Amino acid sequence: MPENVTKLVTDLIELHREGVDFANLFHETSELSKSGKDDQSILEHIDYELIYLGDKHEDIISPKEKAKKYYDDWGLKCLDLLCNIVPQRFIFKFMNSKAQIQNDTDYYEMIALCFDAETKTLAEIIPEIEREYEGGHKQLFYDDDKDIKVSYDPKTRTIHVGNKVVRFREDAPFTPALCEIMFKDPTKLYELRDFQTVWDDLYDYIGNERPSDWHRVYEVLKRLNERIRNIAGINDLFELNTKSVRINPKYLK
Repeated sequence: MPENVTKLVTDLIELHREGVDFANLFHETSELSKSGKDDQSILEHIDYELIYLGDKHEDIISPKEKAKKYYDDWGLKCLDLLCNIVPQRFIFKFMNSKAQIQNDTDYYEMIALCFDAETKTLAEIIPEIEREYEGGHKQLFYDDDKDIKVSYDPKTRTIHVGNKVVRFREDAPFTPALCEIMFKDPTKLYELRDFQTVWDDLYDYIGNERPSDWHRVYEVLKRLNERIRNIAGINDLFELNTKSVRINPKYLK
């Protein structure tokens, strides 16, 4: 395999090993929790077992917060590697590998099951990458602007801009709602006033604060372009003026 593919696969294998170790740890931690161990005992168990994995997150004193921090950090490291690969199906597959969690599941067991599900998917992705680039005939990583393509995943509330991702918080519903509408028909030219009803449906207004025209929509899209520029290095994803907006055709597949 080409050297860059070998390094990517090696890094993913190491992350898979870490993920399996985390899963085993939090399955064990769940048993401690169910047996009635207090938070301090659980915290000491987590710290002791994870010494060899590096940062113990000394500033976090809640064992549940620490478990979530390890899970989030590990997932981000996986995404950082996968988002650099030209075919986006690999990162989509990883992001969609969610564990089925029962309502009465212990918190640490939930974390462990999430690790189980995502390490299983990672184990499937690694040989797929090896087969895809075995002969070295295909480009593995994005190398310039002409390769940048954009898509939107409404399930994860994420815009994929080439090898970068722009995620939206759950408590900020308006921007992902706009993205979902525009990416359903990505070649369409939208009038800003068309989105005012979306705004009205998502937010309640007090007194005379409710906007009477397109200005609020325009400002949201303008800030979105700026955010994408800061993360992905392009400043023209959305072609925007005071009347209309569309996705720049050069970034569409």
